[in-house]
This record gives sequence, C-alpha cells and structure tokens, in this order.
Amino acid sequence: MRARAFGTVVSIAFLGITGLGLAGLVAVRVLQRMQPEAPTEGTVREIWVTSQEVRRGNIENSIRATGEIQPRQDVRVASKLPGKVRSVRVQEGESVERGQVLVRLETTELHTAKRQAVAALAAARATVDQAKLALDNQEREFKRTKGLFEANLISEQQLQQVEMMVLSARSQYEMAKTNIAQAEAAVELAGTRLADADICSPIPGVIISSHVNEGEVISPGMTLMHVIDLSAIKVEAGVSETEIMQIRRGAEALVSLVGCPEVQLRGEVTKVAHAISPGTHSFDITVEVKNPEGTIKSGMSVIVDVLVERRENVLLVPKRAVSRSGQRYACYVVDGEGIARFSPVEVLLDDGINCQISGLSEGERVIVQGNFEAVDGAKVIERQNLES
Repeated sequence: MRARAFGTVVSIAFLGITGLGLAGLVAVRVLQRMQPEAPTEGTVREIWVTSQEVRRGNIENSIRATGEIQPRQDVRVASKLPGKVRSVRVQEGESVERGQVLVRLETTELHTAKRQAVAALAAARATVDQAKLALDNQEREFKRTKGLFEANLISEQQLQQVEMMVLSARSQYEMAKTNIAQAEAAVELAGTRLADADICSPIPGVIISSHVNEGEVISPGMTLMHVIDLSAIKVEAGVSETEIMQIRRGAEALVSLVGCPEVQLRGEVTKVAHAISPGTHSFDITVEVKNPEGTIKSGMSVIVDVLVERRENVLLVPKRAVSRSGQRYACYVVDGEGIARFSPVEVLLDDGINCQISGLSEGERVIVQGNFEAVDGAKVIERQNLES
C-alpha cells in the first residue's frame, strides 16, 4: 500500500513539473513570435516592403451604433368637424407647406350658422341699448322721487317702489350685457368651425398616405392624411453601459447609410437616456441630422458614429504597421542603413485606420506592407524602388 501511495505522489509531482515546463515553453514561443530571431551570422535576409513615415496629425475616437431613420416630425392629420368632403387638394407623394389646405369640407350649413350667430349678436346689442336706456330713465325717476320724499310730498313706500324699479332695470341691463358676451362667443365659434372646414397641414413635409375621398362623410378625429417632415431626421440607437458613459448631449455624430456608405450626413446627439431600455437592455441615444435635400428616407438603416474624443497633433502610424501579441504592440522601423528594426510601441488610441503611438519619433519610417514577414536585422528593399 505504501509503495502504491509513493508511486502516486511521484506521478503527480512529475505531471506538475511537466505542466510548468509546457507553460514556460508557451511563454517563450509568444516572445519569439513577437520578436523574431535575427538572421544567423553570415546571412542577410532581404524583404520587400512598403514603408511610411511616422507623422503628426489628428485622430478621433468614435462609438459606433446602428439605428433606423425616423422623421423629426410625424403627423396624422384629422378633422375636428363631422361633415362631407367637398374636395381633396393634394395626393400621396406631394410636398406641402405648413398651413396648406389638404381637404375642404362642405360649408353651406356652417355659413348659415355663422349668419345666425351674427344676427343674434346684433339683437343682443340692441337689447343692451334698450336696457341701458331703461336703466337711465329709472335712475332719473328715482332721483326725482327722492327729492319729493325729502320734501315730504310722497311716502317712503312710494320711494321704495321706485328704488325697486331701478334695481330691476339694472339687473336687466347686466343680463343683456351677459347675453352679448354669449352672442360674441357664438359668432367666434361659428367662425372657427367655418375655418376648420379647411383642413390644413400643421407641418411642412410630404404626404406619405391619404385615406379620404371627395364626397365621403367623415367624423371628428378620423385620420385623413399622414404627413412627415424629412428636412431634418432623427436616429435612435442603442449603446452599452460602458459606451453611454462617454457620450454627451451635443456630441458630433456621422450618419451613413448601411446600403450606401458613401452617403454621409453630420449631426449631433440631442438626447441621452438616463435609464436602460428594458426591451433591448441598452441605453438609447437620439441623433438629429439636417436632411435638406431629402436624401435619406424614413425607415432606412444607418450606422451612427458618435465622436467622443479628438486628439490633435499627435504621433500617428497606419494601423497595419502595428503588430500585436496579447497586450504588447510593436512596429518594424527602417533605420538609416535600410535595416528592419523591431521596436515595441504603446498604442494610445486606435480609430480603425491609424493608431496614436508612443515609443517612436516623428519622421522614422515604419513598415506598413511586408511587416509580417519581417525579422529584426533583415535588409529592406522598398517596393517603389523595385517598381521604378
């Protein structure tokens, strides 16, 4: 039993030592791949490459998201009145201005109602004039009667009777004035209803659908036309919780069509969500873009690049010049004698095309094509020289 136990312990120890040895071998292999061995003594390897100078320039850091185009204004036009459609002034696909008449209702009954309201107002004003005249007469009579009472020519009861008549005349006058206010409101309402018979577009835009025909009887609230304004558009897109921390309202954004990437418009972030969307588990942002030519249509799929950082006058190299192994980066630099030199660098920002780096100097030449075949100490032959 003891012999078996001893054998098991020896096996485990052997396996542990073997595992450590393999881990060490892997680490050595990674370093070897990151920094290939120089050519052996007496041999000089030649490689064809294209190189480019380390230069100073500007670089931007953007967050990319996808979304769908929505019009900034989207209105379904409805009637406030019931009635019969007299005429339809526009058709689907037509552009309209704010306040342009889209549909006109029959107005015969509305004109009659307004004339009646105007006549009622005139009668109410006449009634007020009559009531004012009666009140003035009663007040003069009361003044005369009061003088007679003070001269002991009439009784107090007679004075009170005249006073009651004054109060009645004043009440009738106030009521007549109230009737005028009501009649004026009726005239205003009749005018409003007559104006509402012209159903107008509340926004400038395009008619994308029409649901009404001449002669049709419609009801209040019934959707007649759908108008959208594409002179400015908005895109709602979702970003992660890490990305939302970097996005600010007012940030610049570039919107490009998924199906036509060369069509690009610049806009800005107008809304940043403060809570996660339960449906998508992302944070919504809204980007607004001016679209004066109407190039981008509602419903199109787009890519949104939101600018979160811009760095100016920094050292840049093409991204293809940088090789990576784990978290380590390096470039091959062509020295003054045309020899490739392995140079570790630090990548500070990557925009997908260029990298901001440290560890090199402006004007040094880095290999941008042929660098994956390069080894430290290899002789470099520039491709443009071979092609000339």
